[in-house]
Amino acid sequence: MYGRVVHTVKTLPMEKGMKIAQQLLNCFFFIDREDQLNCILPAYPKNGWYVAPSKPDGKPGSVYSSIYLNVTCDRGHVAKGQTSIFCFQGNWSSPMPECIRGKPAIGHLNPPRCDVTATRRYPQMRCLPIMDRWRTKSLPHKKRVGHCNLNPHPSVTYYCKQDGEDGLEMECDSIVPSGTVVRAECRKPNYNHEGIHPFMRCIDGVFDYIATCEIECGIITPQGNELISYARDALRAEVPWHVGVYRKLNETPSYQCAGSLISTSAIISVAHCYWDHYEKKKKPASNFVVAAGKLYFPWDDPRDEYNAQKRSVKSIDIPSRFHGQNANFQGDIAILIVDKLFELKPYLRPVCLNFDFNFNKRQLRNGNLGKFSGWGYTEEMKQSLALQTMDLPYVGVNECLSLVPKDFEVLVTSDKFCAGYTNGTAVCKGDSGGGISFPETERGVVRYYLRGVLSVSPSKENNCDLNSLAAYTEVFKHRDFIEESRE
Repeated sequence: MYGRVVHTVKTLPMEKGMKIAQQLLNCFFFIDREDQLNCILPAYPKNGWYVAPSKPDGKPGSVYSSIYLNVTCDRGHVAKGQTSIFCFQGNWSSPMPECIRGKPAIGHLNPPRCDVTATRRYPQMRCLPIMDRWRTKSLPHKKRVGHCNLNPHPSVTYYCKQDGEDGLEMECDSIVPSGTVVRAECRKPNYNHEGIHPFMRCIDGVFDYIATCEIECGIITPQGNELISYARDALRAEVPWHVGVYRKLNETPSYQCAGSLISTSAIISVAHCYWDHYEKKKKPASNFVVAAGKLYFPWDDPRDEYNAQKRSVKSIDIPSRFHGQNANFQGDIAILIVDKLFELKPYLRPVCLNFDFNFNKRQLRNGNLGKFSGWGYTEEMKQSLALQTMDLPYVGVNECLSLVPKDFEVLVTSDKFCAGYTNGTAVCKGDSGGGISFPETERGVVRYYLRGVLSVSPSKENNCDLNSLAAYTEVFKHRDFIEESRE
């Protein structure tokens, strides 16, 4: 036989002969060719067989883009190798096992081929004699043999496909059979994922991976459905990450500082708002509560009743080197963790963080405008009762030092940058802790990235200096602290 094949290849044109030889090889071996991305089902192992749970009609020679096989050996034989193998685009997880003569270990007996009396010996299995295959019976109140647990995730909906990638799909149950193909879909508009999730596959009781989506950050959504009930509701989504921090000194909490939501549980603010200047230590977290999704300054303003989400502060973390005014407010940054996750809404979502050096440098260029918001004092030196927003330009350190008052220069420490105007548009008392965020257009979507939190600003006759710049603690300079402190 082999001599005849060699003789045929020699007498035929080279290209045609090689093609025939390759076809012969394909009958006996797994192949991995660059131009072959399909999975060809191999021959049944000697003294055994296999089933493809997701492709009941699969047999040797069938071709699929992906396939999962359960290999079973005849009675009196045991498998040498993996009995569950998976192929994706021509790549197999392991070779087909051999079925060698031997006695299986107790608890790992392979059921025989289906017959009328087989189920008496294997009550946990259901025999399908027509297909000569086995299926597990439903086991109440526990995970079924070979099935995968699919726990729900707030960011994604899972859809199970009935017959592989091209089959009919429906929302998945919490337990799915082995071989199931799952498509993940992000729960919009609050969650997003760059690119497309690959299909998830249940293989021998375990998913090959779990798809989740990321929280949608830094997007302004004034067109959200929840935002059309009031004339001013569009403003509620203009800075959806803005948070107010309040002191629990009286029956009604009093405003303390601002902050920016960076996750469903973490807030960035400034350390001096939570620092006891007499005791030289941070104040207890139990002294503070926070409100997100608020548009109006008072804690219990009735206009915020259906939108604001209020939480208690569980913990406050500030850098160990922070010592207030004694250290010129170096390290003026804080991370607050709340006791209960915020529920994402189109008008309540976190701002983006990005610690890439080049990206940070590109955003912080002279003249680039960042968005700032707060309930600080107005030009009449009165508390603003509605959230105010303005765009402020970044100002380089050399120019900043030439424009600010002499006694303010020492407060522009190495971890700060300047922003603002000198024409009467400025931040003021009550704005501390508010974030300044810079926009970036990505795939047609404008996202805002937090670059600084308002630390200090010059004063004039015990009032705000509306013709001067302010200093912001640069988020990029505190990457390690932020990543270690956030949950």
